[in-house]
Amino acid sequence: MNTSPFTRHVRVASRALGAVCVCAVGLALLARPAAAQGTLAGQGFGYPPGQVSARSAAAGSSLADFDPFSATNPAALAAFVPSGVYFQYSPEFRHVDAGDASGSSSVVRFPLVAGATPIGTHGVIGLALSTFLDRTWGTEVSGSELVGGDQVDFDESLTSKGAISDIRLGAAWSIGPNVSVGVGGHLLTGENRVRSQRVFSTPGFSTLTQEQRVSYSGTALSGGALVRISRLLAVALTGRLGGSLSAFRNDSTVGRADVPDSYGGSVEYIGWSVATIAVRATHTQWSSMQSLTTSNLEAFDSWDYGVGTEVQGPTVLGQRLPLRLGVRYRTLPFGAGRANLTDPVASVRVRETTVGGGTSLSLAGGRGTLDLTLERASRSADIDAREHAWIFGMGIALRP
Repeated sequence: MNTSPFTRHVRVASRALGAVCVCAVGLALLARPAAAQGTLAGQGFGYPPGQVSARSAAAGSSLADFDPFSATNPAALAAFVPSGVYFQYSPEFRHVDAGDASGSSSVVRFPLVAGATPIGTHGVIGLALSTFLDRTWGTEVSGSELVGGDQVDFDESLTSKGAISDIRLGAAWSIGPNVSVGVGGHLLTGENRVRSQRVFSTPGFSTLTQEQRVSYSGTALSGGALVRISRLLAVALTGRLGGSLSAFRNDSTVGRADVPDSYGGSVEYIGWSVATIAVRATHTQWSSMQSLTTSNLEAFDSWDYGVGTEVQGPTVLGQRLPLRLGVRYRTLPFGAGRANLTDPVASVRVRETTVGGGTSLSLAGGRGTLDLTLERASRSADIDAREHAWIFGMGIALRP
C-alpha cells in the first residue's frame, strides 16, 4: 500500500512526539520514585534486603546483631576471629497478582561482602559492603494508537536497575570475655538506571529508547554493644545516626535528604546445650528520605521484628548440621500507590512477612563454612495487589 505524504508527515510527527514523551517520562522518574511499579517490594527508592547474613536470614534475622558476618552491629565484629572473608549470593523469584493481572520476575542480588582481621589481642577491624536499598523492577504493557488512519501496535517497557550500597568500615573492642563494643563509619553510594522503551510492531516506526541515571552519596555513623549477661543470656544494642544523603543527575544535585536513623536491640537465650532462641526488634526512620522526592509517594518509619532458633540437627557425612528456623515481620519503607478521588497517588504501607529456614556445612577441614537458606516472603497492602517471593541465600565464609 502506498503511503501518502500527509501520512508520512504524521508518522514522523508521531515519532517525535513519542520520543519527547519517553524522555519526559524518564526525567520525571528521576525527579521522583515511580508510583506504578511491577512489584510491591521495590516501591520508592527500593527494597531493603536487611544487611543480614544468610545464617541470620534463616533465623528470621534474629541472630543478626550477634553475627559477625551481618552488617547491623559493629560490636559483633569482635567474634570475627581469626581473620577471614564472607560472600553472599541471594536471588529472589517473585510473583505479583494485581487485580486481573499477574506477572513473575527474578532479581539477582549479591547483598553482602565482608572481611575482617584482628588488631592486637582485643580489637578487630572489618570492612563490609552491603545492599541498603535495591531498586530493581520492571513493567511491560502492550497497546495501539491510531496514526494517519493506520492502527499502530507497540510494546512498552519501563525498567529500573541499581541500588544504594552501604560501605561500612567498622571496629570492635572486647572489654573482658563478656562485653564488646563497636563503632562504624558508613559511606552510602550507588546509582539507579531507569530505562523506558517503546517497540513498534508496525513497519516503518523506529524503536524509542530513553535511559537516565541518578547517583547517590551519603554518610552515617553507627555504634553497638554486645553483653553476655550469663552463660545462658546475651543482649545486643545497636544504633545508626544518619548524615546527609544527596541525589545527583550528571553533575547536578536533584535532591537532598538524610540517611535514616535507626536503633534496636536483640536478646539471645541459650537454654540448652544444643539450641539457641533469639528475638530482635529494630526501628528505622525512613521518613527522613521523604524530602529526596517531590512526589506524594510516602516514606514510612517502620519496625522490623524477628524471632528464630538454631538447633543441632542430624549428622550427615560425619558432620553435625545445625538447623535454623525463623519468622520476620516488618513494614517496608515506601508505600504503594493507590488511586484516590482526592489524592490520585495516595500511598499505603506495604507489609512483609517472611518465613525461613536453613543449615550450614563445614568446608576445607573447618576453614570454611557454607550457609544455605530458603525464605518465603509474602507482601501485601491495602490495595488489590499481593506479592509472594522465594529467596534463596548462600553465604560462604573462608578463614586462613
